[in-house]
Amino acid sequence: MSSELIYQDVLLAAASYVNWNTDSASAINDDLKLNLGFTDAQITEFRNLYLDAAGNPDYIFRDDDSGFVAVVFRNQLTQKITVSFRGTDAPKKGDRFIFDIGMTRRDKDAKAGKNNITAYAASCRAARA
Repeated sequence: MSSELIYQDVLLAAASYVNWNTDSASAINDDLKLNLGFTDAQITEFRNLYLDAAGNPDYIFRDDDSGFVAVVFRNQLTQKITVSFRGTDAPKKGDRFIFDIGMTRRDKDAKAGKNNITAYAASCRAARA
């Protein structure tokens, strides 16, 4: 794997931690810069390559109860799709392991999330065919 591909994957992994609950481009830029350490050049590159015209990634799956987030980014030049996962938020410090194990038992929610991402991926493949 080339260093450029690793660099892009690292940026996408970090971008899964952006607060996507806003329509404000400046708030997203501030989050990228101040909280994630993106440079202005990296923000411009990220926006041009991975966000749509409205400034959003392709798809976001969020479980507000756990803090788990999966973000689907599509490279606008190559159409390569990357799914970036953000971990869960433990209810109390030190409980993350127990909490994450409990998440695996929530079959209904897990299946719904998997089905949403699977359906989205299928629609992308169909659009390319």
